[in-house]
Formats: sequence, structure tokens, C-alpha cells
Amino acid sequence: MTPPRFDTGGRALAIDFAVSIFALLALFVVSSLEMSLGDGLRAVASTLWGVTTLVDLYIGLLFIAVWIWFVERGRWPALVWTVALVFTGNFATAVYILQRAIRKRTLAATLLPNDR
Repeated sequence: MTPPRFDTGGRALAIDFAVSIFALLALFVVSSLEMSLGDGLRAVASTLWGVTTLVDLYIGLLFIAVWIWFVERGRWPALVWTVALVFTGNFATAVYILQRAIRKRTLAATLLPNDR
């Protein structure tokens, strides 16, 4: 049996998130050359706008984590991805969605739970 082909939405989603991963990796490298992660976090947290941005980020990551728990069949994969979100932010989001888009091959299957 031949695997289903990517629909347009699934392919576009995979491309978008692959580009996002490479962009984030490039930014991680360039930022690391400027200052350490600890120094960067202290600089961001030193302003109210920096704190607001971090709170905004983690509220968004909470929504992504809830979605992952909704679409994943097993608790362990969902837990691992949630921990990855906490430590790597939207880099984990991009990797998760990319691997899911490649595996599921359609936009609907990527975004909906495994058993639907």
C-alpha cells in the first residue's frame, strides 16, 4: 500500500515549520555569540516589557501543551513534549508540528487527535 501523499496544507505546514526551526537555530547561534543565555534572560527580565513578553510566551506554550495532550495518544510523549516546551519554547513547538506533519501528511490529520 502506498502512503498517502501530502495535501497542500500538510506540505505547507511542514515547510513553514522547517523554516522556523532553521531560523531559530540561526538566532540561537548568533545570540550565543553576543552573550550567554543567563545574561540574556537577566537583560530581558530587567524590564517590565521583557517580563510581559515572557509571560505572553509561556501562556502561548501552555495552550500548545494542552493541544499536545489532546492530540497525543500516550501520556509519556505528551509529557516529554511539555518539558521540551518549557525549556526550548517555540523551538519544541516547531519540531513537534514538523514531525507530526511529516507523519500525518495532511493538515487535518496533523492538527486533530490521533484517534479521529
